Amino acid sequence: MKHTYLTLLAFAFLPHMAFAQGVLPTTGFDSEEETQKEKEKQEVPDWVIELSNLAEEERNTYLNAFQAAKIAYASNRLAICESHLNTCELYFTKNPNVWLLRASVCINLGQYDKAKEYIDKVSQVDPDNKVIKLNLSLLHMAEGNYEMAISETDELLRQFDVSAATFGTRRSLTFRKFLCLLMLERQAEAKELIAPITPLDDSPLYYYAQAALRMYDGSPTAATRELNTADTIFAKDGHLPSYKQNLILSGLKEKMRSKQASSE
Repeated sequence: MKHTYLTLLAFAFLPHMAFAQGVLPTTGFDSEEETQKEKEKQEVPDWVIELSNLAEEERNTYLNAFQAAKIAYASNRLAICESHLNTCELYFTKNPNVWLLRASVCINLGQYDKAKEYIDKVSQVDPDNKVIKLNLSLLHMAEGNYEMAISETDELLRQFDVSAATFGTRRSLTFRKFLCLLMLERQAEAKELIAPITPLDDSPLYYYAQAALRMYDGSPTAATRELNTADTIFAKDGHLPSYKQNLILSGLKEKMRSKQASSE
């Protein structure tokens, strides 16, 4: 029962886990079930085991605070998110996913050096965590390092399987790349990237891409119409906040205002 709990706890926290590449060698006397248990045991990180050893009340408080932090972040309530993360670390300080969420908050607050520190910290203990690259691509874009952001985003798109489970994330990453291309004045490439996407696509990508193009052309009213359409149709889409985040951090709004000012 304890082992089952550890495994479930690991999946509750880890956005990505590097699974063993093969079955451990046996003497020939171990049963298949014992071999599988040994394999799963090795897949559970030490920090998950330590967390599971907290008193039940403390562990539940921790889990509830972490879940609340994720919900607050998704709704852009960054101060509340940080408050919940502080609660988490009163009980346990070794969860790399808490550091990654802190990095995300820092990026949104423009605290880029602090975000890098958290990302580096995760890289030392969980280098295969895909959220590292998700954060890095976002960080590079926010800093204006668009070529680096595109490189990280392309690598992520190659890593994600083409499946229904990753559809929303892949679409969101495509929008991030699209924005970076616009900021690099590579409008033709940007348009080619989203050429297959139509209003029938089951994601906010079409409307947000059209809004970005209108902003790029200096037409904020037209851009607002596209954004309002997307926000109405995809109000319950869990990936919608990432589109808003990408648009805000890309620097496109500032670019639009600069174009408008120079034309006046």
